[in-house]
Parts: sequence; structure tokens; C-alpha cells
Amino acid sequence: MKECALCYKKSELKKSHIIPRFVTDWIKKTGPTGFLRGTETDFRRRVQDGFKEELLCVDCEGLFSKSEKIFAEKVFRPYLNGYKSEFEYEEWIRYFITSVNWRILYIELMSYLNKTREISNKNISLVTNVIMGLREYLLGRGEFPKGVETHLYFIDDLSFINHADLYPICFFKRSIFGSLLENDEPEYCYIYSNLCGILIVTAIKKTSMDIWQNTLITEVGIITTKQLMGSPVLGKLSMILKDASKGKIPKEQARNILEVMKENEKKVLKSKFIEEFSKDIELNELWEKIYRKE
Repeated sequence: MKECALCYKKSELKKSHIIPRFVTDWIKKTGPTGFLRGTETDFRRRVQDGFKEELLCVDCEGLFSKSEKIFAEKVFRPYLNGYKSEFEYEEWIRYFITSVNWRILYIELMSYLNKTREISNKNISLVTNVIMGLREYLLGRGEFPKGVETHLYFIDDLSFINHADLYPICFFKRSIFGSLLENDEPEYCYIYSNLCGILIVTAIKKTSMDIWQNTLITEVGIITTKQLMGSPVLGKLSMILKDASKGKIPKEQARNILEVMKENEKKVLKSKFIEEFSKDIELNELWEKIYRKE
């Protein structure tokens, strides 16, 4: 029996997906091989499922699963299938985003306590207070913490045109990762997660230069894909994209992937991966035309 990270009750804990399972299922279902790439720091490793941790009891898993189901049905799948660009929402969307980023923040704080990651002195007390406030909100015992903002940004095909040669569309729509991003000079603090090109952000402390246009999530509203974002979070995503491009897949694994693709040629040709790869080729051609003309 272990203590649930959310409700603190002693219970048999489930191996919880840190990023909800419907996201990993989507990548496997719509990809050419049925596998995932590794974590934010190890894209060469091929895996069959998303990162899991013994974190929550059955009851708390149930709390989170309700908003996960609604988000998957009303936002995630319609957006990635290209069916919708405008989405009505209620409190469930903020609850969903918070539930994902709370898990990310909890893991990051555990890493800090285990001395495997650093958090600046200016932000550690702030982060500790925020995670407690988010916990009360998720348990239905308190309001959403004041001063904390929730944002959702659809990473569109032109978001990273300056890195068109790194195949950004494929990368972001074929990947899942999240982290705490914080700094003491200049001061900022965010929790972010990429869900196949849907960026969800819990902004604890923004910079004075931040731009978040049509991204703010409140209790009830409408969010569209017509957005503008300028933030250290976007800079971090650029760094992750560049780092990922440096990693080479081992030759033996590359051969195995090619074999799987050959055996499933029809599936590969109809996969979302091919659609996204084609868009990356077009993006690279556009970039060449605009920035390297003559």
C-alpha cells in the first residue's frame, strides 16, 4: 500500500500514464509502425507505450479520466483529423490541462527532492505553493489558484518555419513530452506539455514580454486555431526540436523500422505520418523560396 500523490490516501496505486493514454494510442494508430519514439531527451529509443508512474489511486484516476474522455472527443481527435478549428469548452478543459500539468509538476518536484534536477531558489517556494493549490482544485476542494493562467496553443504548420529543414510538423504531431520550465533571471515559470501538436501550458509566472493571443482558457468559452504566441516556452520547443534532430537512430533499429514499413505498405501510405511528412516537404520548399531566393 502506498500513498496516492493526489488525495494522500493509502491504497494500491495504479501505474498512471503521465500523458493520457489516448495521446499515445493516437500516435500508434496513425503512425507507420505502431510504435512511439522515446522521451524528450531520448528520441532514438523505440517504445510501445507512454511513460507511466505509480502515482494515483483508482478513485483519483477516475477523477482525471472524465475530463480526459471529453477532451479527446471534443478537441484532440477533431483537431488532429482536420475536422474543426473552433472549439466550445466548459470547465472540463481547464481541469484536463491542470490534471496533466499537475502530474508533470509532481514528477519534477520529486526529481528536485531526489537531487536529479534543479529548481531555482526564487521559484521553488512558488512552485510548491502552486502544486498544493492545483491539488485542492483537482480534488474539488478549492478554486483555481489566483495568478496562475491556463493556455492552449495549437502548433500550426507555420509555427516553426524557421526550422523547416528539421521537419517540425512531423516532430510535434508525432511526439509527446512535458516539463517544468523556469528561470530566475529573467524570472519565469511554466509547466507545459505537448500532446501531438496541442501545447497545453500552466503559466505560473510569465515574463513582461510574453504574448498569448487567443490562447487563454477560462471557465467557459470558445478557442480557435487563430492564435499568436511569444514566450520562453516557444523558445524551449525550438531547442527540443534542434536537439531531437541531432539524434540518429541506430542502424539495426532503422533496418527493423524499414522492414515493418515494407510489410505494412498500405497502412504507411494511408497514415497521418505520410500526410505530415508531405506538409514538412512543402514547408521546407516554402522556406527555401522565401528566405533563400537568389
